[in-house]
Amino acid sequence: MDALDKISIVVVILFIAALTVLGMDYQSEADNSSQIAGQKARHLIGTSEIPPEKITILKNLIADNNLRKAEIIVADMLAKHPFDGVPHMMQGDIMVRKQDPVSAMFAFREAVDLNPDYVDKKTPLFQGKKIKNTLDEAEAIITERLAANKGGNEVKKAKKAMYYLLRKLAGSCG
Repeated sequence: MDALDKISIVVVILFIAALTVLGMDYQSEADNSSQIAGQKARHLIGTSEIPPEKITILKNLIADNNLRKAEIIVADMLAKHPFDGVPHMMQGDIMVRKQDPVSAMFAFREAVDLNPDYVDKKTPLFQGKKIKNTLDEAEAIITERLAANKGGNEVKKAKKAMYYLLRKLAGSCG
C-alpha cells in the first residue's frame, strides 16, 4: 500500500463518520419537529393547558352572574397562559354580561387571533354567533360615538377591530 491508498482509506473512514454524525443529528431534529407539530396540533384541536375543571368553574361563575370572582380567575389565567385563547374568550363573556360589547369585542379579537377555530364553523370551538351578536351591539355603540365625535382614536380602533372580526367571520369555513 502506498501513501495514496492510505490517504484514501482515511478519507473514506472520515466520510463514513461524518455521515453517521449527520444522520444522528437529523434524527434528533426530526424528533423535535414532530414534537413541535404535535404541540401545534393539540393547540388547533382546542386542548388548552388550562385544566377543564377551572374552565367549568369559570363558566358557572359567569352563568351565575358572579362576575367579580370570574374576573379574578380570568386575570390569573391570563397571567399564567397569555397565549391561550380560552381566557380571552372568557374575558369577552364577562364583558358581554357586564353589557360592555366594545370591550368584549376586543377580548374576542384577541381570542380569535390566538385560536382561529373560534370562527371556523367546522370545529367544535365555533363561537361565531356569539361574536357576531356582540359585534352588532358594539357597532351601534361605535356608530353613536362616531356621530357624537366622542372617543377619538379609541373609537377608530374599535371600528377597525370590529371590521377585522367581521372579515374573520365572513371568511370562516361555511
